[in-house]
Amino acid sequence: MLSAQRYPTKSTYTQLSKYFSDRTAVLCISYLPIVILLSGRNSIATFLTGMTFSTQMLYHRWVGRMVALLALCHGGGYTANYVARGLLPTLYKKVYVPTGIVVRISVI
Repeated sequence: MLSAQRYPTKSTYTQLSKYFSDRTAVLCISYLPIVILLSGRNSIATFLTGMTFSTQMLYHRWVGRMVALLALCHGGGYTANYVARGLLPTLYKKVYVPTGIVVRISVI
């Protein structure tokens, strides 16, 4: 549930964009162990489920695509939040934003 105390801004839009961005980041991070688990040829997932390697790689690719999409939504949501508050020039002065952009481009 959206809490006004956790996202104390004047606008509902900025509250919702921050909530959306935080939620997509949590989902993105939670999918990473699944991507790593499905990445090897002789992994634990193969032994537990009996999947063929091609099926395992299919799931690995689709979960990886979901991670990439969620990361894109996370960055877009925070950018929209900073634009709505009029703080976009201050966003790019933070160290992690240019680093995140470089990582995002390298993932694609």
